Amino acid sequence: VPDSGWQTRFDQANDSVLIETRDGGNVSQIATTPPLDTDTWYYVATVIQEGEGRIHLFDQDGELSGSPWTGDPATWATSGADPLVLMTGGYDEGTNGTMDEVRAYSRALTETEVLELYAGSGGSA
Repeated sequence: VPDSGWQTRFDQANDSVLIETRDGGNVSQIATTPPLDTDTWYYVATVIQEGEGRIHLFDQDGELSGSPWTGDPATWATSGADPLVLMTGGYDEGTNGTMDEVRAYSRALTETEVLELYAGSGGSA
């Protein structure tokens, strides 16, 4: 895991998805979901933009209650040189499951765009 950048990862201890920033090895948790059920299809979209990080979480029937989970990235600014790490399990942990249709954008998606992508992935909008 890089010493700086953004990370979307699965927290095995809590069965949740979270967004973290790493700055010189200092880790700050931005947002986290409630525990997820195993053997369940989920669509996860994380959006980082100035002043906010958010996690949209959908199951087969639509966006889950409470979604999106948001947090404030505080003063840590993004740059084009900062790495984005997806779905590591953290230190010496792996992420169980399969990832499909992984995408990264050079801009923050709107909530409408996230919903459209979810609907195009087999979910019910």
